[in-house]
Amino acid sequence: MTRTAKMDATYGPHAKFLAGIRRVEAAWLAALSVVLVAEYGIMGSLFSAPLIYAALALLPRQRDRVASTRAEQRRELLNRLLEEALGLRGAYMSARGLPLAPRRSQALQEARREIILWIESSKTRLKRYPEFAGILEARGSPGGVLDDLDGRTARLAEIRRLDEMSRRLGLPI
Repeated sequence: MTRTAKMDATYGPHAKFLAGIRRVEAAWLAALSVVLVAEYGIMGSLFSAPLIYAALALLPRQRDRVASTRAEQRRELLNRLLEEALGLRGAYMSARGLPLAPRRSQALQEARREIILWIESSKTRLKRYPEFAGILEARGSPGGVLDDLDGRTARLAEIRRLDEMSRRLGLPI
C-alpha cells in the first residue's frame, strides 16, 4: 500500500488537505535550500542536499497515473472483447447464410470453435479484473454457443456502461 493510499485509508476525506500541507512543506524546504546555496555557496549546498531529499520525500506520490493506466487498460480490454464478440457473431451468422453443403457445416463448425476459443480466452484475459470476470460468468446460457455468445456480449456491454458511469461520476471500481 502506498503512502498516499495509507493516508486515504487513515484520514479519509482530509487526505487531500494533508497532501496540500505536505506540498507546502516541501516547497518551504526547497526554498530554504535555495537560500542556503545563494548565501553560503558550496557550504550551503552541503546543507541543502538533505533538505531537497526531505522535500522529495514529503511530496505525495501521484497515484492517479497508475490508476488511470489500469482503468485505460481495462477500458481497452472491454472494447476489444466486445469488438471480437461482435465479429464472431457476424462470422457465425454469415456461415448460417451459406447454402446447405459440406462447406456450410465446416464454416459453422469453425465459427463455433472460434466462439468457444474466444469464451475461454475472455475468461483468461479478464482474470486481472475479478470484479468484471464475475459479472461476465454470472449467468450461463441454457442454449447453444450462439446464445452463450449473445449473453456474454450483452454482459460486456453492461460492464462497459458500468465502467463509463463510474468514470464519469469519479467512483472507483
